[in-house]
Amino acid sequence: MTIKNTKLIPQGSFCYSIVDLEEGEILDSDAARFGKDLREFAYGPGRKEVLCPYWRKTNYGMVRCEYLNVESLLEDEAEAYDLAIQHYGTREQAIFDVTPDRTS
Repeated sequence: MTIKNTKLIPQGSFCYSIVDLEEGEILDSDAARFGKDLREFAYGPGRKEVLCPYWRKTNYGMVRCEYLNVESLLEDEAEAYDLAIQHYGTREQAIFDVTPDRTS
């Protein structure tokens, strides 16, 4: 069993922090890997977004908080809703908050 560490969770309302790049630091630019095995990504000139180590993007339109052991729809990706339904089989089995405009 892995011991969870609350000190690793970013402060504030988001599951990431924004930090300055180290001098000479070069980031991987593979957006498809960001949120999976790639944990840092460019966030404007001289800055980067660093994801919470417990936040993971799935291949089926969801994000998982491994600290809380919950999943939620990845709302910023257009195909997320359809991928989640494909994965779970039906809309009823896909356990996430559905906004009214996505149910019609």
